[in-house]
Amino acid sequence: MQSTAPFKPAQLAKPESALQLAYKNATDYKTVLAMIAGLPGDPEALRIKAQILESCTQVANAMTEAESEESKRMDEAYKRYGEKISKENAKRDFRAEFIESLNPLNPHYHDRIAAYDRLNTKRQEQREWGKACESLKENKTTAKELTEMWRTAELAGDPIAQVRDLHCGLESRYTGGEEKDPEKMIASMEDNKRRRTIEPARIDKVRLLVSKATPETIPHLLTILTSSYPNGFFTIENGGGASSESRIDKRLARLLPCDLGKNCSEDWSKQIDRACATTGQCAAGNIEDFLRFYTLSPMQAQDLEHQRLALLKMAQTGDASALKFTNRSRTVPETEFDPTEFEYLTSSFSCHK
Repeated sequence: MQSTAPFKPAQLAKPESALQLAYKNATDYKTVLAMIAGLPGDPEALRIKAQILESCTQVANAMTEAESEESKRMDEAYKRYGEKISKENAKRDFRAEFIESLNPLNPHYHDRIAAYDRLNTKRQEQREWGKACESLKENKTTAKELTEMWRTAELAGDPIAQVRDLHCGLESRYTGGEEKDPEKMIASMEDNKRRRTIEPARIDKVRLLVSKATPETIPHLLTILTSSYPNGFFTIENGGGASSESRIDKRLARLLPCDLGKNCSEDWSKQIDRACATTGQCAAGNIEDFLRFYTLSPMQAQDLEHQRLALLKMAQTGDASALKFTNRSRTVPETEFDPTEFEYLTSSFSCHK
């Protein structure tokens, strides 16, 4: 198997700030909040404060829930099951079982074993969820306060907070199933449709954020660009001013952050090693080749590259006018499934209702 080829980004990303690095590597968020206290009005500081308190509120809620008798019974059941599985696994040699499952005559036989070994020796140490929140366990931040914090960061100009605002506004959030009253169910369905409809102001905001996309914001923006909406979907203008009928490809999320300067070598090597070990797809040396060789048809590869270069140009030039919204009418009545609709947006952010 080829070694993972070095990737040359189209541009160098702005180095992460001392505050962002402290937040990313924190073992105690209290120290990060102390840094934030010295940065009043800073957009990034406002956003990171919201993220910390949001995360620690979720931890505190989970700990409160864990104190219930039902949770304690479930924990005990999982603990016993885990101990049983651990005892069974202790008797097994997983590497030997993996090698035995391979065909020695396969040309990638040794590549697959090497990839398996790399995957099992390069596991990153993960911090225990909630550990950094221990000093903030008395945190009582309300959903309303968190919403206000995120709003302040958004208005101050933090790009991640701005993308989050779009996400939470467009997220599919039908709650009618919780209602017993048919009228309330209908009202909830209508509200969900109205809220998710893309109007010109939202299109302009999407274009603005794409025009200044960063490695951190582009994955969230691509979730917006690849989702379906009641009145249409996003496309990219072809040469000559015509909009492509092709939906924007989700696989761009594996390429564009790297194009914009993120160091993706570790992410890529894991994906390539996993594919090599599990399916024998070992010929690609980087994620671009992997997509072209194993997952895309020639036409799909051409479309993907067109979209990739177009979105990259938008971020580099600050001009996203080639990003279009294609309006369309449903092909079937509202009460039936519409095969022209793809999936709705589900936000990766915590959206406080």
